[in-house]
Parts: sequence; structure tokens; C-alpha cells
Amino acid sequence: MAVAVPPSRPARAPHASAPPAPAARAPTSARRRAALRRLVVQLHLWVGLTAGLVVSVVGVTGSLYVFAPEVTAALHADVWRVPADAPRLSDAELVRRVEAGTGARIESLQWPLRGRDVWWIKLFGRDAWVFADPRTGAVLATDRSLPAVHFFAWVLEAHTSLTLGEAGYLITGGASLLLALALVSSGLFLWWPRRRAAVRRAVTVRWRGATWRRRLYDLHNVGGAYAAAVMVVLALTGAYWSFPDASQRLVDAVTGSPRDAAFPATPAEEPRSAWSPGARPLSLAEVLAATDTLFPGHARRNLWMTADTAGVLYLSWIRNPRVAAGGEYRPMVWLDRYTGAPLRVYDPARAPLGTRVTNVWLPPVHYGEVGGLPTRVLAFAGGLAPAGLWVTGALMWWRRRRRGS
Repeated sequence: MAVAVPPSRPARAPHASAPPAPAARAPTSARRRAALRRLVVQLHLWVGLTAGLVVSVVGVTGSLYVFAPEVTAALHADVWRVPADAPRLSDAELVRRVEAGTGARIESLQWPLRGRDVWWIKLFGRDAWVFADPRTGAVLATDRSLPAVHFFAWVLEAHTSLTLGEAGYLITGGASLLLALALVSSGLFLWWPRRRAAVRRAVTVRWRGATWRRRLYDLHNVGGAYAAAVMVVLALTGAYWSFPDASQRLVDAVTGSPRDAAFPATPAEEPRSAWSPGARPLSLAEVLAATDTLFPGHARRNLWMTADTAGVLYLSWIRNPRVAAGGEYRPMVWLDRYTGAPLRVYDPARAPLGTRVTNVWLPPVHYGEVGGLPTRVLAFAGGLAPAGLWVTGALMWWRRRRRGS
């Protein structure tokens, strides 16, 4: 006989006023990570759109300037180049002929340097610089008559100050520091693969089968990771010229170095020439003769005279006047304009470590010349990277903005 089985009791419908079951909440650590990531995304976005635009201009102009010596020599070879075996005038004779031919006294001499075989000379009372033939002393051209010289002078001004003067130096320096300290670090934080399986995707740009949006994202994400180290080096070394005193104090503190007496900390400490009634300033020829034996093994680099009664004369030398790998060993001396006595001397061989870092090694690292042609090419590419990242980042932001609206 079959036994009747009572039906199971149906589930009671919930009361209309009963609250819904609470949704499962993410662990506290996951919520914190998500909040941190959103914050970093916003930081990266707005620093990138603002400071990133400035460093894009700075980077592109810096890349243009990397090979300025070769480009200028190629475009103006008739002025720039002199046969290596051609006889040359002595420094004193060239000065005499230039001053006689122009009817003006020389304010500044720039010896042949970095592939330029002719002299670059500034005359008192004249704005244009002239180029003088080292074989005859004849004026060949002015800086305003050579398009490449004029163009690269503008490029350098745009690179260092956006052509805005002192305010521009602060803008480019501040933007460079934001790139190095905020933009790159936040970008690496967002790029960093959290799982081992994601490593390959983090270092590869997908081309085949990917949408253009995917490619754009990969170019920005992966390209930024690859260029990060070079951009940081270029940004930090470039910021030195915007904030030289603060940068030098920082380098001195890190290296435990005293401040080099050759570079006074304040304008009040700058030496002045000792003028007295009837004192006669040295002529340029006398300055050349008085300094002829200084720093053997170095070539003269430049000289500045002065019309200021208490002003000083400035000269510098360089170990290798060509574009070459290694450090920039550039001794400098400041002289009393009446006696020729040295008032300040900077000798790289005897300078404190902190000064050698900023004066011997920082310039060729920033120019990309420290390792020769390979590092110059690397600096050229690194200078273009911020512009590429700004364009890809701005396109992604604009697309999301349009989709959100």
C-alpha cells in the first residue's frame, strides 16, 4: 500500500516591507586599492594634459638640438668648414685683423668648437655676431645671415624657456620635475602588471587583430614604460638649468661636498675688478698673452671682455673641442680687467665631487653625448617620447570624454 507523502512546505514570500538582502561587499583592501588607483589615474591624467604639454615642447626642441652641429655644418659648409691642412692665423693676429676690418673692438671670442671651424665673434655695440675665417681674419657671415644658425638659436631658447625669458625657465623646470616625480611614477604604477600572466601583455603592443583604440592604449602604456628611464634622466638633468643653485645644493648634500668657491652662492660674493684713478684695462691681446700658459692640454673655448669699470674678464677652456663621448672638462677663470690677476678659478681636476657631477657629467648626459653616437640617438628618441605620449593620452581622454557625454 502506497504511503502518501505530504507535500513539502512552500517557501513563504517575503513581507513587502522587508529589506533586500545586502550585496556582498569587496574586502576593505580591494576597495582601498581601487580608490588609490582612481586617484592615481586622475593625477596622471591632469598632470599629463598640463605639464605634459610643456615637456612635449621641451622634448621636441631638445631632440632637434641634439644634432644641430652636424645639420648646421651640412647646410652652411661653405662658411662652417675649413680644410684641416689650411694654415691658420695666431689668435692675436686674427683679433688684430678682425678689429681693423670691422672698425670695432671685440667683446667676445668663441674659438672653433663642435664641428665649427671658424671663429664666432661678438663686437662691442653691435647685436649681430660675425664668423671670421681663421686663415685670413675676413668676416664671412653673421649669425642672422645663416638660416640654420638663426633657427637653432630659436630652438634652444624654446627648449630652455619657451621664449618667455626668466618665467619660461621656471615653467620648463617645474614641468620637467613634474614629469620625473609625478607623471612617470604614476604611469609606471598604472602600467605595472599585478599578475605574472599579465607581464607579456604589459610589454607588447598588439597590432594584429586589435582595434585602433587597443593599439592607442598599448602605444601609450607600453611606450611610456620603455621610455620612462630616459625621460627621467633628461628631465632631472634639464631641471638643473632652471634651478641651478638649489640643484647644486642638493647634489653637494648628496655627495657630501663643500660648495666650490669658484661659484659664489650670492651676487654679493661675486668678485669685482679693483679700479683706481688712471688704471688702464688690459687689451684683448694682452689678456691672450697673459693666459697663454694656463691649462695645458686644453683648447681655448671662449672669452668675454667687459666695459664695466668694476667688471671682470671671463675665459674658459675645454679638453676636447669636438663632439665626443665622455665628460665635459671645461676649466674657467675670472680675471681682474686691469691687472689680469685671477679672481676665481674653476679647475675640474681639483673641484669638489658635487661640482664635478654638475659641471663635468651633467651636461653630456643631458645632451646625450656621454656615450657617443648611441646615447645621442637615445637622447633624440627620449626627447620625442613625451610628445608621443601626450598625443596618445590626449586622444584616449578625448574619446572617453565624448563617450561620457
